[in-house]
This record gives sequence, C-alpha cells and structure tokens, in this order.
Amino acid sequence: MPPSEIVVVLRQGGTEMNAIIYLVGLVVVVMAVLSFFGLR
Repeated sequence: MPPSEIVVVLRQGGTEMNAIIYLVGLVVVVMAVLSFFGLR
C-alpha cells in the first residue's frame, strides 16, 4: 500500500480503517517487544 493511499485513508477517517490501522500498530508493537525479548 503506497503512502499516498494511507494518507487518503487517514483523511477519510473511516472507523473500520482506523480499527485496522490500530490493529496493525498493535501487531507491530507486539512483534517489536517479542523480538526485543528474543534478542536478550
């Protein structure tokens, strides 16, 4: 998904898209934490 499309989605402010964005953000955070503890 190109950054331009992401900007359009954010400007539209759809609740479903916002939920998907939040879910993706949570997954990224969880993966970062797991990789952090995995490296230690």
